[in-house]
Amino acid sequence: MRKNKLNERLAPTLQDAKKRQKIKGLGGRN
Repeated sequence: MRKNKLNERLAPTLQDAKKRQKIKGLGGRN
């Protein structure tokens, strides 16, 4: 139960992180 709530709370953050990783990957990993 707790994990579901955490996942819902982190879902947007994870998506943001993935987008940032993609942008960093295109520009070169740092």
